[in-house]
Amino acid sequence: DLNPEDIASVEVLKSAAASSIYGSKAANGVIIITTKRGLGGKPRATISQRIGFSDLLRGPGVRAFDTTSAFDLYNSPEDSAVIRSLEINGRLPVYDHLQEAAGNKPLTYETSLDVSGGNDNTKYFVSGDWSHQGGIIDNTSAGRQSLRVNLDQRLGDKLMLNLSNAFTRTTTDRGMTNNDNSGAGITYALAYIPSFVPLKPVNGVYPQPAFTYQNANPLQTIALAANTESVNRFTGGATLTYQALEGGRHDLKIVGGAGGDLFNQKNTVYAPPDLYFQAPQQFPGVSTLGNADSRYVNWNLNAIDVFTPSGPSMSFTTSAGLQYEDRQLSQARSTALGLLEGQSNIDQGAVFGQPFELNTHEKTFAMYAQEQLQAFDERLLAEVGLRAERSSVFGNTNQYFIYPKVSAAYRFPDLLGKGSDFKLRGAYGETGNQTLFGQKFT
Repeated sequence: DLNPEDIASVEVLKSAAASSIYGSKAANGVIIITTKRGLGGKPRATISQRIGFSDLLRGPGVRAFDTTSAFDLYNSPEDSAVIRSLEINGRLPVYDHLQEAAGNKPLTYETSLDVSGGNDNTKYFVSGDWSHQGGIIDNTSAGRQSLRVNLDQRLGDKLMLNLSNAFTRTTTDRGMTNNDNSGAGITYALAYIPSFVPLKPVNGVYPQPAFTYQNANPLQTIALAANTESVNRFTGGATLTYQALEGGRHDLKIVGGAGGDLFNQKNTVYAPPDLYFQAPQQFPGVSTLGNADSRYVNWNLNAIDVFTPSGPSMSFTTSAGLQYEDRQLSQARSTALGLLEGQSNIDQGAVFGQPFELNTHEKTFAMYAQEQLQAFDERLLAEVGLRAERSSVFGNTNQYFIYPKVSAAYRFPDLLGKGSDFKLRGAYGETGNQTLFGQKFT
């Protein structure tokens, strides 16, 4: 859901160093993605156009059978009769089923446009992206349309507002390409079908393979089944910075921020009753509708003070803040079995499968404080930090869990020769994971 053309930098914070700032969610580290912002000056526009195609690089190859090897593998009288009926001029044909199923060379294209500029008070970055990737299997593809607006606005000598907003719509036709136990998986079923069995339709009718997995004809599945997904997502954030003190020994900033991540996802899976792998089912024909809505919002308030007591060779950076998060997720799924032929709506099914619904609501509040010392011309760097966090997912919702960290590093320039840099570093921290939903007391 993120346009790669919008990315300015990617940074990784590891382990406890991340947990003291971002809390228990960051037990395994944090990836910080910074998007591009406007630069002062005349408007600048950049447009990129990419066009290409996709192709199957390699496959497992095709095993050619003669009647002897085919009879060795399929040795019942019924199987032998089927094999004889498939001979052409006394020989068994060889079909490349993988190429039949995944031999497309679809077009892929992407158009990206961004415009940026501004002056001393206002800077902007606006971008748009439209991409489409065709699938090497029929009825599969992926597409993305995105729009981003990043704005930096000075509201006075001491006040700065930064806005970051993006909307993305993605659509995906996934097809049926996974492992399964019913015959729906295209690539899984292909492994069971020998090369002398025809799969392509004749006069619009797909043959039912005599040797296959769960009666499936993968080419029929490709043509008639559907597995689609669409996602609409908005991410937005605002940061307001107040320069409380500047000049002298102190540089103090008060920073407030708020953000939201909202998305809706819809999925449709459809297998009509005339698919061969559906026919043996008690209620052939299945349609599934899935829907998910997510709302993540957060706010934070921070104070950052840089104190330089004796010139630039030494500085103390003190930071403290409050953070709040509200996370809501709703998921629902309905399945209908025994569809009428030609119908895909779930209300046209004879039997409804097990319905599914999940609604979660989680809140987290945290406080943090951190002190950093830099001295001896940036040779020494020492840091100590503490985060206190409570969350509705913890067994005790009122208890604050503490995540401390302490580290120190000292550099020895030119210790091993001119241009070398040797550093000793020690660090200690504690972290932990938030409880998974539904496991609050287990």
